[in-house]
Amino acid sequence: MKTIITGLLAITVMAASAFAGNPDTRANLISLFSDRHYTADEEAIKKAGEDVPGTLKEMAGDESLLTFIRMRAVNALGFFSNEDVGEFLQATASSSVTRVGIRSEAITALSNSQGDKSTKFIAGFLKDSDTLMRSSAANSLRRVGSPSAKAALRQVGGDDGGASTLKPLD
Repeated sequence: MKTIITGLLAITVMAASAFAGNPDTRANLISLFSDRHYTADEEAIKKAGEDVPGTLKEMAGDESLLTFIRMRAVNALGFFSNEDVGEFLQATASSSVTRVGIRSEAITALSNSQGDKSTKFIAGFLKDSDTLMRSSAANSLRRVGSPSAKAALRQVGGDDGGASTLKPLD
């Protein structure tokens, strides 16, 4: 019996330590993102608890969560402009093993988080083989709206960056 209790305690400690972020913050964010009529609310996300960006990054990589929760976590990172968030979003967008929907959200969040600083990186996705990635890149660059973002769009095919075409750009 003592072995069983020790084993259960060990599992509980391992599960709790698997998330470096605040468990209350995680629970608050999951509750927020699970809402059927969820709309991204910067104030509510930032008030979810301690270390929100760290918790969002953990949630984005947690494959045990539903994909739509992970996508909303990635999108919410767009409300934070610190450099480590930008690096995380770039790594997520570039990952070949991450679902394309999550990668697409990373492009959108990166443009919101880093603005014109992300233009060159995002412009690289205008020639991606995936239509969703091209479309996300074009929409993100339009939203940034800087001269360099507009130039990147024109360079590959007009105001939508060629994203409206269904075939990959050369």
